[in-house]
Amino acid sequence: MLTLCSALTTSEFLQALTCQIVIIIFARSSEIIFLSVLDPGIREAMAMDLSNAVVVLDEAHNVEDTLREAGSGIFGELELCELIVMLNNYSITERSTWNLMEVVGPAGIVESDATYLCDVAHSLLIIVENVVKELREARNRFEKNPGAKGAASAIRDWEKFHTQDDTEFEISVHGPTGKYNNDKCIGCKPFFDNLGMSVVDLDCASNLASAFEKFFRGRDGNDAPTERDRIQNLVDRLTELIHKLYAAIQSSE
Repeated sequence: MLTLCSALTTSEFLQALTCQIVIIIFARSSEIIFLSVLDPGIREAMAMDLSNAVVVLDEAHNVEDTLREAGSGIFGELELCELIVMLNNYSITERSTWNLMEVVGPAGIVESDATYLCDVAHSLLIIVENVVKELREARNRFEKNPGAKGAASAIRDWEKFHTQDDTEFEISVHGPTGKYNNDKCIGCKPFFDNLGMSVVDLDCASNLASAFEKFFRGRDGNDAPTERDRIQNLVDRLTELIHKLYAAIQSSE
C-alpha cells in the first residue's frame, strides 16, 4: 500500500482527515509514508516505530533546525505564572468521583487506583514552581554579574550601539555547547540537578500531564467559551512544557 500526501504539510494533512484513527491505520500498514518523522510528538501520536526502517529525508540540510525547533519551546515568566495560578486553583478542589482520572505509570501500565484531579495538579504545580524559581535565580545572577556576560555589560552595549529595547539576552546556557566536565559534555544536566529532578521523576510528570490534558479535552463544563478556550490553551502549554522537559532530560548532553 502506498500513501501519498507529499503535496500537503503535516498540519494540513491532519486537518484534511475527519478522524486521526485513519492516519494511524495508514502509518501502520503503509510501505511508504510521506510525513514528518522528526517530531517525536507526531511519531508518538501515530504509534510509528522506525526500527529497521529506511528513512529518506528531503531537504536534509534543514534537519538540525527542525530538530532544534521540535525540541525547543519559549515560555515567558507571565505565562508560567498563569500555569501556576491555574494549577493552584485545581489543586485545592475537593476530591470527588467527577474529577478522578487514570494515570499511566512506568512502562505504560495504568495505575490500579484512579488519581484525583487535585493531586495531579499539585504534583505538576510543584514542578512548574521549581522551574520558575530556577529561571528567576538565573536572571538574578545575570543582573548581578559585573562581567562581560552580565546586565551591566548589556546596558553598556545598549548605550554604545543603541540596541533595540526588546533584545533578548542569554542569561544561562545548558546545552551541547554549554558546560563541560573533564572534556565531557554534560549539557542541561545542571539545570535538572538544580530542579532536583531525575528521569524517573519527569517520566511520572509526563504521564501526569498527559492525564491532565486528557481530562480537560472535550469537557464542556460550566465555563463560558472564551474561558474554556483559555484554560485549554494553558493545559496545552503545560503539557508541551512537561513533555519537552522529559525529552530533554533523557538526552541531557
